[in-house]
Amino acid sequence: MSKKRRLSPEYPPMSPLQPTREAVAVAWRWVAFLVVCAYIVLSLCYLVVTPYVRSGTLINAPDEAAHMRYIQTIAEDHKLPTRNPADPLAYEWHQPPLYYMLASALYYAGTNAIRGLSVLFGLLTVLTVYATARKLFPDDPVLPILAMSITAMLPMRQSICGTVTNDTLLELFFALAMMQIVEAFHGGFTIQRAFSLGICVASALLTKSTGLLLMPVICVAFFLLWRNGETTKSVIRSAAVTMCVVAFVTAPLFAHNLATYHELTPVKAFMREFADTSTAAKWIGTPRSVDKWSGELVTGPPMTRAGYYELIINWTSRSFVAAYTPMRLAPMGIPVFMPAPYYALYLLFGCVSLFGLLLAHRRRKQRFTEMQVSIVGLLILTIVLVSASFAGFTWTFFQTQGRYLYPALLPISVLGALGFRTAIPVKYRDLSAGALIGLLFVLSLALLSAILTTYGA
Repeated sequence: MSKKRRLSPEYPPMSPLQPTREAVAVAWRWVAFLVVCAYIVLSLCYLVVTPYVRSGTLINAPDEAAHMRYIQTIAEDHKLPTRNPADPLAYEWHQPPLYYMLASALYYAGTNAIRGLSVLFGLLTVLTVYATARKLFPDDPVLPILAMSITAMLPMRQSICGTVTNDTLLELFFALAMMQIVEAFHGGFTIQRAFSLGICVASALLTKSTGLLLMPVICVAFFLLWRNGETTKSVIRSAAVTMCVVAFVTAPLFAHNLATYHELTPVKAFMREFADTSTAAKWIGTPRSVDKWSGELVTGPPMTRAGYYELIINWTSRSFVAAYTPMRLAPMGIPVFMPAPYYALYLLFGCVSLFGLLLAHRRRKQRFTEMQVSIVGLLILTIVLVSASFAGFTWTFFQTQGRYLYPALLPISVLGALGFRTAIPVKYRDLSAGALIGLLFVLSLALLSAILTTYGA
């Protein structure tokens, strides 16, 4: 007598078909419009109220005088700056020149005009986040609006977008590169898209050395495009176009660096420039620790490497969201943080989003297409690379500025919106998204109010 065998599926559940594009409801169009208006108004408020510091720095307007000195050198002397230890404001000489060349066109219009350029770049990033998320999740028209709101309503970012900084342009090119990759997955990796991707990556490299982190991202994207159906010939041809564009556009900068500093990027000269700044070695061993709730430094046992990174993570996460420097602390650039419950709300949002992402991962074969899974993987890779780069930098130098993570703001915002939407039951998703956007706006007003009180006093 034969035994009965239990039936089991031979294949995993089929991935869903490509999602259809759903129209955005009129009410949500108004929400998107108001989010954009709120970003513009709040950033312009910071543009007006943030003092221009010539000696020292503000964490909410980092290194602004040094950026202006770089712009001044281009506008007045018509050349790139070089290392000048005698000039205390010349320490941004190592930065690639693209942002400063663009800003130099507004030099004679004044500092606020150049600050306005940062507001514009920040706005373009917000719109790019929306366009990318809309293309990636066309069947959920609210998700892109929530993603763009996370970017637009980040209080610290609004403050920085109201200052002279190359961070906003770098953030924009990272976002545009990710958008080109999403377009390639949707419409094919054509020569035109390969060329556009190369321009975005090259422009990021010409804005800040952090742009190098895009290179492994696009290499992984090439592989995933091939795995998702692009022919080997098409991927090789288009990847070659992208790499050739990057090489051709950045060649003058690297040639300049080789001739001036004898290296592709002036890393060694940069290390000498910052040798006297605050370093990990100066913190480790000191009798201090950080209070997890308030972020204040307290007396404790000698700081270990683990304790040092606990301080880095604590202060960086706070300054990623909101921080400012009163004028009395500007000579040392010391940050002041908002009350602890302020950050607890962001932590709660992060935990909900992370829980939702774990749920989405479990349901990925039933809910998401292979293309969506691949792109989400690229978003996660970008966050990991940017975070690892920052961790490596802080291994030597003491830095707790969350803006160093802003190149990954599109992935953070899109994944944050995806996780939040997944964690909330379907019938409450739109209502909760609206409530979250309103809360983010209120938190933005809270930082602006604190800064107005500080600088108005």
